[in-house]
Amino acid sequence: NADIVLGASQYWDSIGFIFWEHNIFRAIENGFTVIKCSEDGVTGAVDPYGRVLAAVPTSGNETHLMEVPVESGVVTLYGAGGWMFGWVC
Repeated sequence: NADIVLGASQYWDSIGFIFWEHNIFRAIENGFTVIKCSEDGVTGAVDPYGRVLAAVPTSGNETHLMEVPVESGVVTLYGAGGWMFGWVC
C-alpha cells in the first residue's frame, strides 16, 4: 500500500477547483496522503482522513513550498476490496 501519491495536473482555471475537491475523496477511499500540483486550480495536500493540510490557488507558472506530514497508509474498505463492487453488481 502507498503512503503518499503525487500528481501533477493542468486544468482550466474554472474547473481546477472542482477537481481539487475530488482529491479529498481519493485520499479517504484509498487511505493515503495525496499531494496535487496544478498549474491552474489548486496545489495542495490531503491526508488519509480527508483533512486538507495545505491548499494554494494557482494560476500560471508559480512555485510553492509546503511541509506535509506523511502518515502511514490507512486500510480502507475500498482499498481492501472495493474493486469487487463492479463484479458483484
